[in-house]
Amino acid sequence: SGYIKSVGQPLCLDVGENNQGGKPLIMYTCHGLGGNQYFEYSAQHEIRHNIQKELCLHAAQGLVQLKACTYKGHKTVVTGEQIWEIQKDQLLYNPFLKMCLSANGEHPSLVS
Repeated sequence: SGYIKSVGQPLCLDVGENNQGGKPLIMYTCHGLGGNQYFEYSAQHEIRHNIQKELCLHAAQGLVQLKACTYKGHKTVVTGEQIWEIQKDQLLYNPFLKMCLSANGEHPSLVS
């Protein structure tokens, strides 16, 4: 748990202002204070942002967003868009879409 820092620049994944889900994430100067930059990697391979409500990093074509986590415990499953693998080269890979998280530009997106 903690922050997710870009390998190529001094920026961290950040949920932005008042993001209760559905808004694109941003790349922002790392501040080390948690809050908007605090994420947890779960046993189900989700990247969770559980500050105000249970939100997960949700892969989609275009910009990556936070959405309500689909795994809620017993008898529920994680959808493919919310499964992330940490690769040996530190890339975050979504096997469902076969794409990696990219920090190029202001908003994180997926690249193949």
